[in-house]
Parts: sequence; structure tokens; C-alpha cells
Amino acid sequence: MKRANEELNQLLLQQQVFYMADLYTITLTNGVILRYTTCDVKLLVGGNTYLPFLIERTGTKQARGISVDEVNLTITVDQNDVIPGGLTFMQGVVNGAFENAILQLERVFSPEPFRFNMPAISANYALLWWIGLFNINSAGGNTIEATAAAMTQLLNVKFPRNLYYPPCIYTLGDVGCKVDLNRFKVLGQAAAFGTRSIVKSNLTFNNGYLSQGSIRFTSGANTNVTRSIRSNTGGTISVVLPFQAVPEAGDTFEVLPACDKSMNCCRNRFNNLSNFRGYPFIPVPETAY
Repeated sequence: MKRANEELNQLLLQQQVFYMADLYTITLTNGVILRYTTCDVKLLVGGNTYLPFLIERTGTKQARGISVDEVNLTITVDQNDVIPGGLTFMQGVVNGAFENAILQLERVFSPEPFRFNMPAISANYALLWWIGLFNINSAGGNTIEATAAAMTQLLNVKFPRNLYYPPCIYTLGDVGCKVDLNRFKVLGQAAAFGTRSIVKSNLTFNNGYLSQGSIRFTSGANTNVTRSIRSNTGGTISVVLPFQAVPEAGDTFEVLPACDKSMNCCRNRFNNLSNFRGYPFIPVPETAY
């Protein structure tokens, strides 16, 4: 059951006519918060500004229990829709900025019509409608198809939680692994004659050291864009997915090596054997006893 503030209850009881709009709050994994509304004018609600955005959605269904319900969203964007960091909304989608984002849907009620330069609306007039995990299904042209699955989706995990096999069960840098990723990040500069898929740099690494690692630009046209590294030959880095723009000479970036989850990599590359959680010495099922 949705619980409304008493101020909102009185509005709904006393007003024969009132006006509604959806409010969307998208929280990205890097902490950036985006706020949009289906209203055709900018709204100030509870001290937060919501920008007009063309979002269509299906109805919501909520039930007691642990079922996972979804809201389907169709988002229409253009080149003027920019997110913090300088990327357009569509570029952010392509670059994975919305991966694992959380979407909060509220419905705001107003006793007067929405209009340009409308006074601030009390947060008491906003009713929480839905919270879910934001997932991009497809994107092309100026249209994005997405879903927001209820947070009960987080309960859909394997059981038992830990499996016992040779590779480490932790993810590099997580609370179990305990590796400080900042210690292993290396800063570099792009050199000339690179392409969207190959970054020439001033760095020197052993061939293959950065394979399956990551590269993130900190300046230039690709600022805050991260790519997985396919391989490296010295300081020449090949990425899995091309960048939006060719890196210019002098553009700065940071690279991070990957972990193949083996005992040797954990010991030799990260000096973290005390936190290794793989079991390479478990006998294979075919072992005869």
C-alpha cells in the first residue's frame, strides 16, 4: 500500500480538479543523479529540479511477496540532452553510464495547472510510485527502450552463495578481494596516430599485461568514457568497443590491469594471496579413490 502524506490526502479529498506528472530520478553508479519529468515545463519539487523529458511507460503492478515486476520505458532523446561529463544521453547509454543505475518513479500532484516559471511544489505532494533497477534493452536513432525491474530482483541469486572451484570467487577490488585499485591505476597520455579502437600512448608495459583490463579517459572528447582492453603491445592498447571519438595526442587516461582469478595472478600481480578465495587443489570429479 502506498502511504501518502496528510497534506496530499487533503488535496485529493478537497480538490475536484488536480494535475499530475511523473518524476523520474536516475542514480548512476558513479553518484551522478539525473532528474526528469513528463511535464512539458521544468518543475521544482522538494528543492530538486526536474527537467522535461519525453518518457513513456507501461503501468505498474505491485504485489505482496517476492515476485519481480517490471516497468517498460520508451525514452526519446536528442543531441541537446546532455548528462554530467559532457556526453549526450545516447552516448551515455552506449558507453555504459547507466549500467546498474537505480530508477525512482514518483507522481506529483498539484492543485493548479503546471506552467512556465511555476512556484516550487512541496515534497509532500509527491508520492513514491516505484523503485527499480534500470536496464537498457536497446538503443538506436533517438529512441531508447529500457526496463526498471523491482528491487526484489536482487534476491535472485545463486544458492549456496559461494561455489568451490579453482578460480577466485571475488571480484577485483570488492570487499572480499580488498585490493586497493588506486594503487594499480597508471596514468598515461595518448600519442598521435591512434584510432577509435587503438590507443597509442607513452606507457611501457609487457605485452598482454593489460588484457581484459580497463581504460578510462580523463580529458578530451572521450572524458569519463571507459572501455575494456582487448590486449596491449607495449604502450599500444587495443580496446574491445571503439571509442566515440579518436583520442587526440595529449589526451590523458588511466589504465587498470585485470585479474584472471588465478592463484598465480593474485600472488604475482597484486600480492594479495592472503585474500585469495579460489580452490585450485580440489580434485577433479574424475579422480578415482
